Amino acid sequence: MQLAWLDCRRRMVFLAAWLAVATSLPAVPAAAQAPPVLPADTTPARAAFPPPDPGAPPPPPGAAPVASGIAASTGAFGTHGQLVLTVGSDSLQLTILRASGSDSSSTGVLIQPGLDYFVSPNVSVGGLLSYAHASAASIGDNTYGLQVRAGYNLQLSDTLSWWLRAGLGFFHGSVSGGSASTVPFQLYVPVLWHLVPHVFLGFGPTITTDLVTSNDLPKMTYLGAQLILGGYFGVR
Repeated sequence: MQLAWLDCRRRMVFLAAWLAVATSLPAVPAAAQAPPVLPADTTPARAAFPPPDPGAPPPPPGAAPVASGIAASTGAFGTHGQLVLTVGSDSLQLTILRASGSDSSSTGVLIQPGLDYFVSPNVSVGGLLSYAHASAASIGDNTYGLQVRAGYNLQLSDTLSWWLRAGLGFFHGSVSGGSASTVPFQLYVPVLWHLVPHVFLGFGPTITTDLVTSNDLPKMTYLGAQLILGGYFGVR
């Protein structure tokens, strides 16, 4: 019986020692279950535009890209933002007359260039400045004038167009012993032939009639036809 008691005592001492050691050690927390780390997506972002049409022809070298659905300007006559310089068959003249067997002579000079601007497709505004000088013997005549006008261009084909222009002018002339003024209205409707890009030659009827005159000058009406030469370029 004593041996059984000693054996029980040894077991209790061993159990107490094991409990003392177990309670003296720090508690080890369970490892948290961290979510797996996925590798970064290195795939480049795709553009938000549809892929190009493989059947479309490539753009010419040096050409700027043009947004889909937006037509590039062709630069045809009448495009918004074009400046047009014109001279008519009577715009630049130099006349010298001398009578045979006499010292009498006469000289005439006319300078009348025109300038127009397309404020919107096929709609133009512009005008011209005019200077004329005529002299015969000791009598001299100088005329200064200007005209404001509006026009509309109608494209007939790739090389032909019809440019209607209507203008209102003011001209003042001085001559030895007096002066006079007129306010004429002019209508000119030439058909233009576009020889090469930015250059044209035109021909058409014109009518000019005096609306107002001074110093009892008679009102005149002129009918005729006129040649016109012009060039144009964009200023936008």
